[in-house]
Order: sequence, then structure tokens, then C-alpha cells
Amino acid sequence: AVFGRVQKGDAMIEQMKPMDIEKRSFAIITELLGDTKLEEENELVIKRVIHTTADFDYVIGSVHYLPAGDTPLAIDEGVDELTALTERYYGGDIISAAECYFSLVAEVGTVTGAGIVGHFDLITKYIERGLKLDTLSPRYCRAWQRAADRLLSEGLIFEINTGVVSRGYRSSPYPSAEMIDYIAAHGGRFILSSDSHRTDTLCYGFEECRDAFCARYGERSRELLLESPLS
Repeated sequence: AVFGRVQKGDAMIEQMKPMDIEKRSFAIITELLGDTKLEEENELVIKRVIHTTADFDYVIGSVHYLPAGDTPLAIDEGVDELTALTERYYGGDIISAAECYFSLVAEVGTVTGAGIVGHFDLITKYIERGLKLDTLSPRYCRAWQRAADRLLSEGLIFEINTGVVSRGYRSSPYPSAEMIDYIAAHGGRFILSSDSHRTDTLCYGFEECRDAFCARYGERSRELLLESPLS
């Protein structure tokens, strides 16, 4: 291949080696990130994802795994799986697992560079399917409030996720009403997302969710709930 500049009609087209394309792309990504700081161990991975998948309109960061020995294990594979994970690695104390989970959620903005935090209380996915998790426990409340405070201080937007309802796991979206109240009271903002894995559940429950939100927060809804939902 010949690399350099070639004329095509009235336009001059630059031909570049693949490594030079990647180098320039990384430089542009770094410039666009501006003051966003990425942890050194994750920086190249995040930039390569952006480079290989083109520009993002938005980035949602979330936590799906907990430390479990040498290999992290998913918390959203089933109630039995989460219970077994808790028994084996957290002494059967689901609150300890939740504390670990929220400590990781608190780092979402720093680790991923995301502007939106997804399904903030994912660990409650199976609470209506028999998961024994006391969401009124003072330890549990302190854990999620610390995480929320950190994310709020960094300006992250909180996703209201209706996907958990469309897939039949919960009767209400993530995060819980108590969490939404806390985040709203501390100046947080929200955006609707259906977290859809299928075309027939795109924008699932948005109208009902928006109506309920507006009924709860009245005029404040305009500042709390962003206009552009995510499908």
C-alpha cells in the first residue's frame, strides 16, 4: 500500500498506516476526554473501546461482578447463584456483599469515565424472588448512601432502569424509590433507560415512569429528569 496524500476530484485524501490512525485516534479521544481522569490500569482499555466502536453519544457505567477469590463472579445470574456466592465468599452475610458492591459502584465514574451510572441497586434484582436482603438495614443504607454521595459529587447522572420490570424480575425500576428520593434531595439528576436487549421492549414503561416521577416531584421534575431518555 502507498501512504501519503492522494487527490480525488477536488478533495485531498490522506492515506495513513493503521498504527498512525490508531495513534491519532487516541490523541483525539484524549483531547475530548478533557479533564476526565481515568485510572492508569484502565485507561488504554477504555480508549481502545472508544476507538474501535466509534464515538459514543453517552457512556453508562455499572457493576455486575463481585470479588470472589481469584475470579470475580456475577451477581445477576440468578438468586441461587448470588446466594451461593454470598455463602462462600462473604460468610453468608448478604449485607457484606452489598457493602462491597456499593463500594465498587462508587468508583464507576473514576474507573470507567462514564457520565451515567446504570442500575444503581442491581444487587436487589432478585429481592422479589426470595433473596434475603434487608434494604432497611442501617449498614445497607449507609453503603448505598456513601456510593450515591460519591457519584453525586462527581456529577454523574443516575439511570432509572425499566429493563428489570420488562424482564419480569422486579415490579419497579432501579433504583428504589427511597434511593431516588435521597438522590433528588441531594441535587442528583436522572435519565430513563429501558436497558433493552430486544426491540419489543425499547422504551418500556417510559410514559408510566415519567408520569409517576412528575406526580412525585412536581415542578422539580423539569430539573431532575433529563429530557432525552435512553432506549
